[in-house]
Amino acid sequence: MNEIEFRNIYKEYRLKKRTTHFLKDFFHPQYERKMALNGVSFSIPQGQVVGYIGPNGAGKSTTIKIMTGILKPTSGTCRVLGADPTQNHNQFVRQIGVVFGNRSNLIWDLPVIDSFKMMKEIYEIEDDRFNAQLELLTQSIGIQDILDVPVRQMSLGQRMRCELVVALLHSPKILFLDEPTLGLDAVSKIAMHRFIKRINVEQKLTVVLTTHDMNDINELAQRIIVIGNGSKLYDGAPSEIINRFNNLRKVTIPLISGQSDVLFQAIDQRFTECQITQKLENEITLEIPEGPQLNALLPFLTNQYQIENYTIQPLNTEEVIAHFYQQHAEAEHEKIS
Repeated sequence: MNEIEFRNIYKEYRLKKRTTHFLKDFFHPQYERKMALNGVSFSIPQGQVVGYIGPNGAGKSTTIKIMTGILKPTSGTCRVLGADPTQNHNQFVRQIGVVFGNRSNLIWDLPVIDSFKMMKEIYEIEDDRFNAQLELLTQSIGIQDILDVPVRQMSLGQRMRCELVVALLHSPKILFLDEPTLGLDAVSKIAMHRFIKRINVEQKLTVVLTTHDMNDINELAQRIIVIGNGSKLYDGAPSEIINRFNNLRKVTIPLISGQSDVLFQAIDQRFTECQITQKLENEITLEIPEGPQLNALLPFLTNQYQIENYTIQPLNTEEVIAHFYQQHAEAEHEKIS
């Protein structure tokens, strides 16, 4: 059974036009329409972890707000846990948890345990159920020793762990995570990844994750939905989109002073399939497909420029996604022209 049904959703905003005439704008405002979502459809079954990704302004936040009942779509149907999220909202929010990386549900000046107890009262959680869930969550994510510490004295990593606990205290069926690891160090990220994976398995929790951090996608997402300019661009396994650019290799070439311009021009002229992605005084980074040109590039570097300590790597996930956006933008541009 699908816990989220998003069917042919359109969301349009009216934005006030700005001109140089302040009084005219004030007394006779003019508006333009912006389509934030343009016929987006997908479904998410119980227990799946879905990465919902796209560049800034693509429509990610609008989608999350519709699924959580904050916004109504202009047209289309959204059903979450079998209901319209905007109807019976108080009952609906008892079944979902939300964590925003840039907003807090914790009381800043009080010990974090007080925030947990406040949520207990808001969600009317029974004592036995609350105590059992609190013990499970705090031990799983490793915050049992800081329950009496005021939130303002915590590190960012500690606060974000507590935010996750707050969102899960009432045992929601769906967890929405918006940039949950924003600004966290590597240790805190690993702890959160392990915790989310454990809760997903043990409680069959459905997770919708929006993030710009591709490590989150690699570690957590069983499926990704890519959105751009309000339209769905891809829906499937992360491995499938990575395999589209599996033949590309990133070559990093360290240089001695004064060698950059000469090598740049030589590569640009000889290797037509090569794209130079970064040019620094002491280093050049380029991307080139596996095959004859890559095979010719390596002896060219060693024989003519005495460069032997270059590195060759496959593209990482962030670079793959960037290529995907670029490929889609070029295709759209060709359609227009």
